[in-house]
This record gives sequence, C-alpha cells and structure tokens, in this order.
Amino acid sequence: MHNIFDKLKVDCLIVSKDTDIYYHTNFNGSFGILLCFKDRKILITDPRYKHFKTKKAEVLVTTDLKKDIKEILIKEKIQSVGFQNQELQYSSYWNLKKIFKNCKFRQDNGSISKLRVVKSKQEIQKLTAAQRLNEQTLHKSLPLLRQGITEKEFKNIIKINALTLGAEGFSFEPIVAFGKNSANIHHSATDYKLKDSDVVLIDMGVTLNGYQSDMSRTFLPKTANEDLKNDYLKVLASFKAGIKDSKNQVPIIQLDKIAREQLHPDNFNHALGHGIGLDVHEKPFISKKSKEKLQTNMVITIEPGIYRKNKYGIRIEDVVVVGLKNGKSISNFPSNISQVIWG
Repeated sequence: MHNIFDKLKVDCLIVSKDTDIYYHTNFNGSFGILLCFKDRKILITDPRYKHFKTKKAEVLVTTDLKKDIKEILIKEKIQSVGFQNQELQYSSYWNLKKIFKNCKFRQDNGSISKLRVVKSKQEIQKLTAAQRLNEQTLHKSLPLLRQGITEKEFKNIIKINALTLGAEGFSFEPIVAFGKNSANIHHSATDYKLKDSDVVLIDMGVTLNGYQSDMSRTFLPKTANEDLKNDYLKVLASFKAGIKDSKNQVPIIQLDKIAREQLHPDNFNHALGHGIGLDVHEKPFISKKSKEKLQTNMVITIEPGIYRKNKYGIRIEDVVVVGLKNGKSISNFPSNISQVIWG
C-alpha cells in the first residue's frame, strides 16, 4: 500500500468500498470507513459494532463522525487524502468533502482494489470451498431437471438447495435458460417449460465465508444433432485452451486471442472472463481490451461461448487459479460432452 501513498502524494487513504474494508480489517458491517496511514489503519464505525475487534486495524466507534475525523486530521496533520473515485457515489463524495474539510482530494483509480488481485493461499482455499458448495448445489438440483419444469421453478430449486447446503447468499441471480432462451447471454428466468429437445444453460454462483463462486454449464438433450454437438466441442476446446494458458506473465490480450481462435469463425460478444474473490467481478478483467499480464495466484474465470440466435447458446465456465506453467481449474464439475446430457 505504501506505493499508493507515493503515487498519489497523499497523507491518508480513505477506503470506502465494502469488500476492500473487509479485506483489510475483516469488518463486514453496514457502516464503516477505513482510514489508512503509512504506519497504521483506523476503522471508523458506529455503536452497533462496538464489540467488533480486529488485529488488522484500530477500531474507533463514533457517535459524531465529523468531530472524530476532524480530531484525527489535526492529530495526524493530514492535508491531502486519496479516495476511491471508481467506487464512490457522487453524493458520498460531497459528504466526504464536507467532513475532510480543507484537505486536498486526489483520485485513486482502482489501486486500492487492485491490492486484492493476487490471492493468498487462504483466499484460494475459501474460493475453492465456495466453488465446492456451488457444485454441490447443482448436483443436488439436477435430478429435478425434467420435461415440463419452468425456468423459474428450476432457478428457485437452485436457490433453495444452495441455502439449505449452507450458502450465505448468491454471487448473482442464477441464470437458467432453456431452448432458444440460452442464446440470450444474460437471460432472466421465465415461465417457459422445458422440452425434450432443449439445450439447458445454467450460470450460477454462491457466497461462502464472504468469497464468491461462479460456474456455467450447458446440458444437451439426448436428441442433440451434429451441429449442436460440434458447437459444444468447439466451446469446450476454447474453454480448455483458456485454462491451460492462464499462466504467469501471459498478456491477457493473448489469452483472450488463444481462446477465441478455437471458435473461429464464430465468436462470443462478451469478455473471456474476470477476476473473482470477495466480489464476483473484480480485477483483472479478461478481455481483448486489457493491457495487463497475468500473475501467479490471480484467480479468474474462463467462460467462452457460442450463441445461435433463436436456436441455442452454449457457455462453459470455471474458476481458475493462474499458475507458473499453466492454469488450474478449482472446479470439479464435469464438462465433457458425454457427461452433460440431460434427461
């Protein structure tokens, strides 16, 4: 974090994003502001959390935020502060300006959140546990995938099973798409009833211990024709190539190109993937616009797809740990074509 102080030329950093506060303090309450100095951190919260303790920061319980921050500014001789401009709402920015009166404000363009990009061993363990729960949820739900069930009904089955198995919540609303609806990348579940000839696309993620999971699987009908099977195999090849080449110092733009080449001349109109951790979508973003390189122990998703309008969509997605020589999926759910036939 010291290099951020030097880069912005500030005396203090204001951390306002919930997941960044949690990362630095283990605090996940509904109100908290983290003030970071070069030699210490102060978490400011309200009396609801008076019993919260952490070794990572000093905890100040306040009933007069403006007064207490003013005292800190005077004591620490703060003249300039960095703030998370990408995370802060306009109204919150002006509230902070009033509280940090007479301080110069300098924008932090994502540097604070970027500290979370490379994951620790403990974080990878937590992400793996969240993914295992995600997989358990889908395994438990699949026996109820049958003709006549609606997308909404199956989505609710997934949610009930996830909570029953111990999920804290959901990384996002599960995507359940049958038949031609699967060609819609971000489809919202409807009352459409599953037919025996339909493709089934499921994209889901659960939260466990504050960490997220994300997985997509496409299930083919027993009556799948050769075009559908060939499309599935092309996406699977892209998916496997993306995982294999998720390795240290590979330019993200190159990884994106490698995965897309497997689908030529078809393409998918979305990024190849994204970082995942305390947020389901976080840096790095795996797309052809990226100028970054992968680093060992980044955790990302790989999710190529093919979408045939008014026919079907196919997407396969795993969570992947970037390695020295190749990436490693932390998912155990099968993806080979013989293992994704429903009905």
